Amino acid sequence: MGRLPGDFFEQRTARQFRFRIFEDVVKACSRPSRYDDAALPWIRSLYAGAPSVALYAHVPWCVEECTYCYYWGKIDKRSEMQRLLEAERAHARLMDELCGLREKSVPSIYFGGGTPTVLPRDMLEEHLAFFTSYRLTPDAEVCVEASIGTLGREKLDVLERYATRLSIGVQAFNDRLLGMVARTFSREKAMDVLREAIARIPSVNIDLLYGLKTQTRAEFLESVETAIALETPSITLYRLEVRDDPPLVREYEAAPGAFPSEVECRVMRAEAKALLESAGYRENLVGWFLKPKVADTKVYRERWEKQTPCVAFGPHVQNYGPGHFYINVDDKEEYIARVNARSLPIGTKYELGPLERMYILVLALWKSNRPVDLAELRASFDDALVQRFAASTARYVDWGLLTSAGAVLSLTPAGESLLEWLLGDLIQQLSTSRPAPERLDDRRSLPLL
Repeated sequence: MGRLPGDFFEQRTARQFRFRIFEDVVKACSRPSRYDDAALPWIRSLYAGAPSVALYAHVPWCVEECTYCYYWGKIDKRSEMQRLLEAERAHARLMDELCGLREKSVPSIYFGGGTPTVLPRDMLEEHLAFFTSYRLTPDAEVCVEASIGTLGREKLDVLERYATRLSIGVQAFNDRLLGMVARTFSREKAMDVLREAIARIPSVNIDLLYGLKTQTRAEFLESVETAIALETPSITLYRLEVRDDPPLVREYEAAPGAFPSEVECRVMRAEAKALLESAGYRENLVGWFLKPKVADTKVYRERWEKQTPCVAFGPHVQNYGPGHFYINVDDKEEYIARVNARSLPIGTKYELGPLERMYILVLALWKSNRPVDLAELRASFDDALVQRFAASTARYVDWGLLTSAGAVLSLTPAGESLLEWLLGDLIQQLSTSRPAPERLDDRRSLPLL
């Protein structure tokens, strides 16, 4: 077993930590271009041969601003919320007309935000009913993000009719920590709501955060034990991200020593994983734990591992698939105006070369807890490109983060716990030493699975 460099954790702090996503690879490698309607044939070509698409519908509002969150949007008047939701449905109808989405099978729909369950009951039902009217596969996953304070029985009545999975940001079963991050519910309230949700919805996930200000190992493990005792079907462990400009960033900059160190966070995660596995949970995606009979988290299997194209509705959300990545316009009013003018509300587009496609696949496989087989990469990408990638991973093998068995690179337990740092290092290498595009063989492409 290898050893990490002595200064490994000195160089990595909570302020630098990032949960790595496809966008990080794309922006490290690709030059963006502005979308206009002259690029419509390009958009059509992305979906022409795709038998399936995953859908994402954005609901950007929240009741409260959690101190750590950089996604939140202040709740709007009902009429303003209705305008945006109607624009999202009009956007979907425009994509139906231009790209034939209604003709494709849909294995997963994700309603994210924000907090979709902040919507009034009738508006929530209208949005869920519209998007679930697509050609869902028999085992399709319909996941809705939710918060404890918005999950009354009337909302659960609606969700029970449409959703197969809820994802609830509990973050902690500890009143002190909940108050510190501006959550307005108590431990007991969270437990009561979860009991009812688990009884009524086929699968319920809760998020638990570690790395919070002054959080102790005992407090984090107590939250994990509480989630297990509730027989929660799915439990996701998230390392706190201190990024952008929510209130918690200013707290961190004023007193970084009040937050658990990277070493302490690693111990928290390892002990929580041991607790979960001893209770019969299995690690599905890295950091995502499921009870034995709970099905895999389909939304990420489709979008990450299978690379099923994802079509997203709402401002400032990402659309991606094999060979492409584009982002809808940021501004809500511009989004609505573009849709009303029957123009696709796309802001920035990226056409991905083999380098980006290969690294996106690597990111997806490792985050899905799958090995990377270099022989399989060579079936889709130029050998020199694969060799360059293999050489870049040698130090992670030496450090004990990866094992190398023939042509197969797999995460070790240490690699799982430090995966986001490993991916961040690889992406940094991409941004500083990207080969010239003309030197890459672009004849082969990642197959659509």
